Amino acid sequence: MKTLKVLLNSEKTYVILISVVLATLLLNYAFGSISLLILLIICFLNVIYRKPRLIKEYLPLIGLFLLMLLSLTWTINLPESEKGLQKFAPLLLVPLAFMFIPNLKRKGIHTIFDYTATSNTIFALVFVLNASFNFLKNHEVSNFFYHKLVSLFDLNAIYVSSFFLLSYTHLILKKKFNRIIFVEIFILFVSIILLSSKLIIFLLFLITIIIFFKVHISKSTKLAIVVFLIFGAILISQTTTFKNRVREEFDKNFLEVTKNNDFSENFYPWSGSSIRLFQIRVFSELLKEDNFFLKGYGVNASQSKIIDKHKKYKLYNGFYHYNFHNQYLQIFSEIGVIGLLLIVIVLFLLLKQFIKTSNMLVLVVFVLFAALFFTESYLTTQRGIINFIIYMCLMFFPEYKLDSKSSS
Repeated sequence: MKTLKVLLNSEKTYVILISVVLATLLLNYAFGSISLLILLIICFLNVIYRKPRLIKEYLPLIGLFLLMLLSLTWTINLPESEKGLQKFAPLLLVPLAFMFIPNLKRKGIHTIFDYTATSNTIFALVFVLNASFNFLKNHEVSNFFYHKLVSLFDLNAIYVSSFFLLSYTHLILKKKFNRIIFVEIFILFVSIILLSSKLIIFLLFLITIIIFFKVHISKSTKLAIVVFLIFGAILISQTTTFKNRVREEFDKNFLEVTKNNDFSENFYPWSGSSIRLFQIRVFSELLKEDNFFLKGYGVNASQSKIIDKHKKYKLYNGFYHYNFHNQYLQIFSEIGVIGLLLIVIVLFLLLKQFIKTSNMLVLVVFVLFAALFFTESYLTTQRGIINFIIYMCLMFFPEYKLDSKSSS
């Protein structure tokens, strides 16, 4: 028992376990689930020696799960809602587990971000190496871009980009660079551009420019930032995949997406923005028809309604698995306006913390998730949920907030 108490009181225990959870998110789902389960067990073992402390910022996250649980009483698809509730369990379990952590200081949390940045850099190198092998086989440059770059683990480029951007920001906010940090920053910066997510690349340049002008960093860091921006701009200008994706957006008739009632002819040429706009149309029509304002359809239960609309407008059946691609609409449609308010409150608390502490990483976490939630149903996947909840719990952890103005 004495050995157990020492293990539970050690900050290193939680630094390693949380780092492993974040590092395994890009692997098969089983790795992330097992590492998260071990973290939860260790945290909850603290109940033997101490009571949990209340962390008020965690309450909206817990409330979100409880509302999902309550939606089982009105869901239109009970089997899917029960399945979804299991997926969303980290929204309840992780905040409760973090309330039991006895010893995790700001420096320890920065160490977690250091380890995560290193693991993400290694993943980036593995992806590029795999793309190089594929290029030697088929001579297709597209192997280095977008979803193909991360096809080794069957990943979504946007999710990977968001992970990399968080690590990139942590590293570039450091007061001092050494060669290893510089290399990590460069690899993550280039990888984000290769992943070709328009939103994430925009945030990458925006965040980098803000840090250049607003954050007190060394001259060598500012010089490195200028080099990154120039190199990134050149890389983007030469990247056919990214330019084609941008060009596709300007070629679309967005008014047609909101008015047309038949999209069957020649398999309508959707773009990322046009399909998302159509999903907004679907949401507004469903809201008007079914009046789910207060309750929603039930957690994880909206997809059948989306499919019915896709069939009505004769979309290609390959789109039937598409959710709203908007986390705000996704939550609203499944657990109603209260669920939407809870997720907005979480983001508001992040913004409030930045205003109070001037912590740039907190601002980046806020901007990233607030923006991503407009273009992705980020919390419909296990890795999205775990990444989100771990970062929320770390950002709101009391010891991290005590000295949040300090850089790593």
